[in-house]
Amino acid sequence: MNRKIIILIISLLLVCGCSNKKREIIEYYVTVDNVDIKVNRLFSYLNSTLGSYNEIKENDSNIVYSYNDIEIETYMEGEEEKVRSFWFTTNKYYTNEGIRIGDNVDKMLYVYGDNYIYINDIYMYELNGSSISFIVDRDVITGIEYSLI
Repeated sequence: MNRKIIILIISLLLVCGCSNKKREIIEYYVTVDNVDIKVNRLFSYLNSTLGSYNEIKENDSNIVYSYNDIEIETYMEGEEEKVRSFWFTTNKYYTNEGIRIGDNVDKMLYVYGDNYIYINDIYMYELNGSSISFIVDRDVITGIEYSLI
């Protein structure tokens, strides 16, 4: 009887795929309150699902909408307003890969790897026309930004 239980447990472990293999990242975006925020996405979709913004800042070529814990910068492509970049303003939200403001750089490197560009305390990862940047101070993440490249 014990042997059958052990075989069953081992079989379940093999079927469940209990491994340390990291999930392959194919796109940089974040899910906030069940809404996928992606660069180059129509802002009208986000605005209708995220609700009211707290503040708006405009200049010649872009608009920045401030929500409680995230800011979104947009640009015009013809008649369509699209997301150029967005960033977290607090540590409330995590990236889809589990990193947030306040985490250590070592955790970020473990999750995202070593294929980054490093300039002036910013680690930038590029993928399929977008990037995610981690701003650091003394090995602690102080900012996270997603951008078009």
